[in-house]
Amino acid sequence: MVKRSVISAFFVLAVSAVWIGAADSLANQEDEPWVASIGANKVYLADYRDAYRSYILSTGLPDTPQRRSDFLERMISMRLMALDAEGRRLGTTPEAELQRERAWHKLLIEGYVTSNVLGPIGVSDQELREMFVRVNTRWKASHLYAGTLAEATDLWDRLQVGASFEELAAEVFVDEELRTGGGYLGEFGFDEMDRGFEDAVFGMEPGDVSRPVRTAQGYSIIRLEDRFTQPVLTESEFASRIGGLTRYVLVRKHQAARDQLRSDILGELAPEFSEVALKALLQYIEGTSPIGGEGALQPETILVSHSRGEMTVEAFLTASMLTSEAQRSAVDDVSSLQDFVEGLLIRQVILDRANEAGIAQTSAFEIALRRAENDILYEAAWQDLQNNILVPDDSIQAHIARFPEEFRSPARVRVREILVSDASKATALAQTVTASNFAAMAASHSIRDGAASNGGDLGYVTRAQLGQVALPVFEASTGEIVGPLSVGGRHALFQVLDKMPERASTLEEGREQVEEQLKAAWTRKAVRERVAKLRERHTVEKNLNLLDDLTLRSPDTSSVAPSTP
Repeated sequence: MVKRSVISAFFVLAVSAVWIGAADSLANQEDEPWVASIGANKVYLADYRDAYRSYILSTGLPDTPQRRSDFLERMISMRLMALDAEGRRLGTTPEAELQRERAWHKLLIEGYVTSNVLGPIGVSDQELREMFVRVNTRWKASHLYAGTLAEATDLWDRLQVGASFEELAAEVFVDEELRTGGGYLGEFGFDEMDRGFEDAVFGMEPGDVSRPVRTAQGYSIIRLEDRFTQPVLTESEFASRIGGLTRYVLVRKHQAARDQLRSDILGELAPEFSEVALKALLQYIEGTSPIGGEGALQPETILVSHSRGEMTVEAFLTASMLTSEAQRSAVDDVSSLQDFVEGLLIRQVILDRANEAGIAQTSAFEIALRRAENDILYEAAWQDLQNNILVPDDSIQAHIARFPEEFRSPARVRVREILVSDASKATALAQTVTASNFAAMAASHSIRDGAASNGGDLGYVTRAQLGQVALPVFEASTGEIVGPLSVGGRHALFQVLDKMPERASTLEEGREQVEEQLKAAWTRKAVRERVAKLRERHTVEKNLNLLDDLTLRSPDTSSVAPSTP
């Protein structure tokens, strides 16, 4: 049970830098101390403190007088660029307006969650001491994995009547090491495994076997083999690490609260999806099917019904534009599309609650919105400079020639895949599939979207794209069938169709990467030159003495970013 790398409830992210500390700042800042003045525009001490604190905690860099001064210069440069963008009306573009709407919704959600969900959460001395022990403990454990509670309960019942971990592991795992090793996971420590898995082993003693434990991947029955806690944990060491421990406990409690909020809202909504509409919408997103026209997906098609009404395809498309590109690009199958739609429904519920609570009328929201506006204007100014930079072909060729090792096309294999959810089915398919019938078997049995039409052909893929199954697939010969292999809780067979070795990139292959690198470097230079000219036009004053006595710790420790305790 590896640790989750992505927060599943994407609709509520960690509180952004524009919101951090806003609740502690003043709504009317006429009398608030400022650390820099650009004409009539001020960089207030509260804005500087919150941005600098977020920067220090996120980068892990030490706080020094020089770094404080350098960061203020950075904020002045950004404010100059924002003022320039405002004067040249760069913030009036459709993209900037869309960014404002996104910021408005995002800050309403963050404001509601911060005030009504995370605000009441505190940390007790007992929780700190428990965390202190936990971060100084390592475990050794075995487990039996099941995709559903029913399957896990069946495994548990069989253990109670005499079945051994070893024989059940041989049944449930495809991975050879887990199958032959009785599900042994080896040694692990704090924050190295799924949260639910770690919580379970923390309360166990060597030899204990847990009931089915819910994890991000499914269910595990855990047998704790051994545990070791550092024997000398002094009170002084505990006291020296309270700050980091507090932040870690808060981060975990906040994530649990977000997860519970998501679960509660979904329980209230009780969404019922149209599988047909979901699949058709995914085809539209992938560019293989249009919206509108005879026989095609229609804007008024109902995608999901819930206790508050319904969401049509048209409503989905409108709502999705207010999410980030990263969130939209994460949709790559029906399951992730359904998660995305659920996130949109949850966002709307929270937005409604935020409006009812009057979040937009609070001083904290006004301050956070002002910070967001400065960021939008700065980005508009940056983008304007970047749009005017052209990278000629001779510069691209020269760059590739100078750094040939950076621009190589990685080795690829072309593969077909049969993906199934059940290990026993994968094993059975492995007994009957051949090179000649692989495509037909993939079309009939694979649960991968599109397999029915393309025979499971994934095209040419890199090691990075294959992830954990890359090694056996790349080591196989052309024509060979590999598997079954475990793929994120599912099971797959692969047929290697062709191989392409690593080679030097052509101009066309390297163009996008080189252009991006050179544009970024040339844009940074253009920004420096632009800021230098703006400093000549604007009077900049600084109150550096305020930086000397600045206290970074916020009275609201829930707004402090996590650091390793």
